[in-house]
Amino acid sequence: MTEPWQRLPALSLKQLQYFVTLAQLRHFTDTANRLAISQPALSSALRQTEAVLGGKLVNRTASAVTLTELGRRYFPMPSGY
Repeated sequence: MTEPWQRLPALSLKQLQYFVTLAQLRHFTDTANRLAISQPALSSALRQTEAVLGGKLVNRTASAVTLTELGRRYFPMPSGY
């Protein structure tokens, strides 16, 4: 398996920003508002990021967004989140 950082150049800075902001805020609407984009654009960017990184990064429910194991590998949550 390729090391995670060896696939990062295939991502744009915008895709990284979207994922990091979503991981921090844990809410699609809040993230889209913060980034001044639509929710469908955020979802599309996340799907593209997941395709590059090789798996699902977040679990999404009606009330919460949590990081998957793969998501936590790319964005380890500091204490307090």
